[in-house]
Amino acid sequence: RLAREPELAASALMALGYRVCFARGDLERAAEHLTTALNLVPAPGSERASMDTFLATILAYVGRLDEAENALGEAESIARSIGDQRALAYADWTWAVLASLRGDRAVTIHRIRSAERPFGPWFAHPTGAEFLTDAALALGRIGDAELALEYAHRATEHAQAVGYPEIALLATGATQARFGDPEQAERDLVAYTASDQPSARDDWQILLL
Repeated sequence: RLAREPELAASALMALGYRVCFARGDLERAAEHLTTALNLVPAPGSERASMDTFLATILAYVGRLDEAENALGEAESIARSIGDQRALAYADWTWAVLASLRGDRAVTIHRIRSAERPFGPWFAHPTGAEFLTDAALALGRIGDAELALEYAHRATEHAQAVGYPEIALLATGATQARFGDPEQAERDLVAYTASDQPSARDDWQILLL
């Protein structure tokens, strides 16, 4: 701020809001930081689309679903206008989570498929395992046991392939807790809790499962 560099200030606020406040469960402050960051980057571009998607994730988590849709709508519009396939895939990913929170099976599945078509370079990294895990959780949330188990299996394969098998433990733990073997679910969730993957904000969810 002192240097009058709004884009750098926005980047710092995005990191503070999403990586710190959201991770530890300081949800209102997380949303405030991302909103402030967006106000500092008025021009449509990849950076603003990413901020919109991060803000939508936070808003969806706290149940402000209409606001989350508005942010995602802008992110998707920007991504399409500039041809940013990565930003478009991330928007679809977050749309799938939002649709599952609304209990909309058709849109949840459609958005998951859209994010997969085609997979970009981002998918080859641990981010791909995170996407498959979120897809499994979303499908479990709408009660689609078969697809949820399929995506949990894919998350496990991908996480192992990229050297981070612990990422998929939430997917397998959650789907087994809902639809399968409760003993395996407990083993996976305990192992997930012992890893460096969980954020403090999700302690309640893991305990509930």
